[in-house]
Amino acid sequence: MRWTMTRANLAVASLWARKSVLVVSPTPTYPIDFGNRRRIFHVCQRIKELGASITFLHYPGEADWRERISLDTQHAMMSQWDNYYVAPVTQPLHMPPQHGAFHQIDEWWDPGIGDMLRWIFATHRFDVVIVNYTWLSKALEFVPEGTIRILDTHDRFAGRREVLEANGIAPEFFYTSEEQERIALGRADVVWAIKKEEENLFRALTDRQVLTLLHAEPVVPRYTRKPGEVITFGMVGARNNINVRNFTNFLDVAHAYLRRTLLPCEIVVAGTCCDLLRVGHLPFVRLLGRVDTMDEFYDSVDIVLGPMSFSTGLKIKIGEAMSYGKGVIAHSHCFEGYIPTHRFQTLPSFQDMMRACAAVVRDRSLIDELEHASRQSMHDAGRQVAEALERSLEQAQQVEPALIITLHARELSRHSLLLDHAVEAAEYIAHQMKVAFYIEGPATAVEPQAIQRLRCWGSIICSPGTAEALGSRLGAAMGSQSVPVMAFRKLMEADHPGVWFTCIPADFPARRRPLPMTAFIPVAALAQSVPDVGIIHFAEAASQVFEEAVAFDTTLSSLLAATGSLPVTRRAIPFLWRGHASQALRILTSQERRMVTLLSRTLESDLLDLALEVCRLTTDRRVEVVYDAASNSATEHGAARDRHRDVVFTPLQDYVQVVEKRQTAAYLVAELGEDSIFAVLRELMHRGCVPLVQLFIPGHTAMMHDEEAPRWREAGRLASVDLLSELLMDDQRVEILKQFRIERYGYANDAGWALIWSLVQKLGGVDKADP
Repeated sequence: MRWTMTRANLAVASLWARKSVLVVSPTPTYPIDFGNRRRIFHVCQRIKELGASITFLHYPGEADWRERISLDTQHAMMSQWDNYYVAPVTQPLHMPPQHGAFHQIDEWWDPGIGDMLRWIFATHRFDVVIVNYTWLSKALEFVPEGTIRILDTHDRFAGRREVLEANGIAPEFFYTSEEQERIALGRADVVWAIKKEEENLFRALTDRQVLTLLHAEPVVPRYTRKPGEVITFGMVGARNNINVRNFTNFLDVAHAYLRRTLLPCEIVVAGTCCDLLRVGHLPFVRLLGRVDTMDEFYDSVDIVLGPMSFSTGLKIKIGEAMSYGKGVIAHSHCFEGYIPTHRFQTLPSFQDMMRACAAVVRDRSLIDELEHASRQSMHDAGRQVAEALERSLEQAQQVEPALIITLHARELSRHSLLLDHAVEAAEYIAHQMKVAFYIEGPATAVEPQAIQRLRCWGSIICSPGTAEALGSRLGAAMGSQSVPVMAFRKLMEADHPGVWFTCIPADFPARRRPLPMTAFIPVAALAQSVPDVGIIHFAEAASQVFEEAVAFDTTLSSLLAATGSLPVTRRAIPFLWRGHASQALRILTSQERRMVTLLSRTLESDLLDLALEVCRLTTDRRVEVVYDAASNSATEHGAARDRHRDVVFTPLQDYVQVVEKRQTAAYLVAELGEDSIFAVLRELMHRGCVPLVQLFIPGHTAMMHDEEAPRWREAGRLASVDLLSELLMDDQRVEILKQFRIERYGYANDAGWALIWSLVQKLGGVDKADP
């Protein structure tokens, strides 16, 4: 992923896209006048550009917030982020250690933050929580399960006291022991170190994932300043003893060097560090002090200096200078964590820094050379940041080996026949191995109840397009659980035992070498949305992409037989395992049965017109036609309604929902012909003991009844008309048909699903008895 990608492309490509992120920080992101503020702002801004939403929880722990809270500053941060909250300060800030020589890791923790977090997590849902600084890591203990927890350390606080004392500085701010820092790191899923050197130290303390997240800002050169007669070098820093000691040591070296060489140059110093510097005896130093904007400082210098021979953390101001396009001359320690592209960026001593300054004074073309190096270093840092951000979420995106069940997003409804099938298949398979549902395709809504049914039996993975379409609705349905977003082709790169296709993913892979998996092809499920010829082509493709392909239908249907020339195992297996979990079956069988229901794929059909005429002449019951919406245009639907104004026309895709809404179900079902799209509904009618007869199929036998005994005859056109008439005029014949269906279609002891059991067992399932 390139730092120069457009915002739109980043949002599509990134794992952060559509994530809801909570950031906990003791540092504001406005004004951006200190290094830590720049760090937090640019990390959050980068994540936001990747497509995430940012909720910023600010614990005001800095000096300028202790006496007054600026409304203008708060309004600025409200405009920066999607949500902004302030946690109350309920105890003294930045106190020295109270129990020994080092701070306990939670010694600066404020219970007010915990109270605020309890409320936030009760009212918001987040995919990721980022906590800044190890001494606020206790916040991660409040994060709900399933949410990714990231700790942005900014600095290594174990060993900080020792570094200060070794350089003659009294301990200040926060400093702790390795044992205490280990506690903080262990609270996170992912730890961000600010430079590689600290990553290595953190890895020795924790088994958590540790990544280096450098500081990077977009490179936007703001100036084309032409050097004057005297080259101006600049330094900038905040008011702390580490900065002051390093700057003082450097200026002492510079003073001796300039006195000896009479090098014509000026050193400008900006920032609150000027309050503590004593430079009245140095004529080559000009103090700017605190500037209103950093533009004022960078507009006044030709080259920025990095005179830091000891410190902790990363030197954010060096990154800031490079983002401004300014050339940098730095001590090697100061440049730690950045990617050097010029020898002057990593010099071994302050004396060498002064020699580099002299080289620039003698050869001003080095200014352009150093500015180019700064831009390159910052671009390289930007690429590293992009990679580290993606890697931070990759582990959460990893899916354990499981049998994958594909399901179209439109089926996330309690009225869905395919949802029932997927849930029962998962329940059956979950006795032997893990199951994961891959949600594919566009949808405008998702029912939380449907998601919960899936989660009872497996994890959920979402295609990028579906995640884009559903947005926050999917997250709301999932509760606190994060949903991995992954293309199907990418999913197939993992070691999964098989795939159960209730829909065909848009990016179904084409491979020269078969995947070591089994493809399960439930023909009746695919027939709900895929034409017969498309199912045959898919079976052919699956037999080439997977080592084994198993196609099955509710019966040994003509569609199943059409795959006979393919290297595919064919079986007759019911659509549902038991039917006990089927919401659709419950709806269809719990309503009052009054309707005469005709099943016809198309509305422009002579057979349908004939059947409707028979109904008109022989029954007073309300007649309904169930048809395939995809096979009929709006014009054809309108014409059919005009021809038969007293008939109810219901798309198959809406049938279960319509039945539930009107609270009236089928008394008798007549299927006109034999069509694969009705195989599922046919099985549900049999399971629900709804009388069903198939008509207008030459060579097909249908049961007749006379006063003596049932008999069979061909269900051709004339015979079908007679049979339908007799059933409509005699309720007793319908009852006999119902009893016959009960006796013939008993699913309780069906052996079809036992085949699935044995196949799954071969794929590595646990050796258990068939449930």
